[in-house]
Amino acid sequence: MPDFLLRNLDADLKRVLEARAEMHGRSLSAEIRAILEENARSSRAEFLELVDGWQAERDWPDLGDPSALIREDRDR
Repeated sequence: MPDFLLRNLDADLKRVLEARAEMHGRSLSAEIRAILEENARSSRAEFLELVDGWQAERDWPDLGDPSALIREDRDR
């Protein structure tokens, strides 16, 4: 099974993950695997709904179609 290394993890996040792992009776590695498996298998619709929620929480301007902005910049 492949491995990967996660660097520069925030200390507070690590404590939260360790607490979750303990709550679920798992090792830290097992908890992280469970989180990744659960979230990686989310459907595209769920992901887009999540992104829409993030965007609704912020007052970001609607920039429209980015390809039109790129074309306008290239034409200059």
